[in-house]
Amino acid sequence: MTVESDADVETSVERVKDAIEENDDLGLMAEFDHEANADSSDYALKPTTVLVFGNPNLGTPLMQSARTLAIDLPQKLLVMERADGTVTVSYNDPTYLAERHGLDEADDRLDTVSDALSSLAAVATGQE
Repeated sequence: MTVESDADVETSVERVKDAIEENDDLGLMAEFDHEANADSSDYALKPTTVLVFGNPNLGTPLMQSARTLAIDLPQKLLVMERADGTVTVSYNDPTYLAERHGLDEADDRLDTVSDALSSLAAVATGQE
């Protein structure tokens, strides 16, 4: 899933981080600034940040159903600047993850994860 942002990468990332911090059910686990990492190796890369976050009360039962899901959890949002200057926020659709790992797509937890991801993407992109 990819949504275009109304702001630059830094602002979009800060919006998501603030929303995660304000949500008692979510925790930010990592932030990867790929542009800075590339720069440290003398490579150029447009702004590209991945935020890793989750809720063990949702993720753990899903992994108990399909342990291979651990490769895709915790959840991630990619915020990046494209070649044309537009900024996008992308994430894996939980339905795709369910299919990939053989989970029952009717699992209510997947709906909760999907709602959280789309809400965070909306916050990041200025649509909420």
